[in-house]
Amino acid sequence: MSIRNRRNWQPSGRPYLRSVEELAVNGVAHIEFPYVSNSLLLVNRSAANITLYFADPAATDAPAAGYEFLLTDKRDSFALSVSVKECWIKNTDSLLDAGFSIAAELSDLLSSSFTRDVDGPGVGDTL
Repeated sequence: MSIRNRRNWQPSGRPYLRSVEELAVNGVAHIEFPYVSNSLLLVNRSAANITLYFADPAATDAPAAGYEFLLTDKRDSFALSVSVKECWIKNTDSLLDAGFSIAAELSDLLSSSFTRDVDGPGVGDTL
């Protein structure tokens, strides 16, 4: 199986669900999927602000601001069609512990075969 094989990206019936009830102030949850995602749904289950990142927010080479998604209200949610093998959710609230649920539709492509060394039209282009 490879990244360029269309069958890998079709719905596979592999659901993923994880809930975190108490993410400390400035705490980070690292979510690693066993298979590459086709889509994600993130739900804020607390009054705290949470932020979704696709690169480790603590890394020195993390992308600049503007490449993250912020959820500010309880029950605030959003869905993305995105192919990723991992993501980070950070409690960006200064006072409250956070809670969230993340659901994903996974492809048939193993995460271990999805590397950062992907190239092609549109990869690395900035908007």
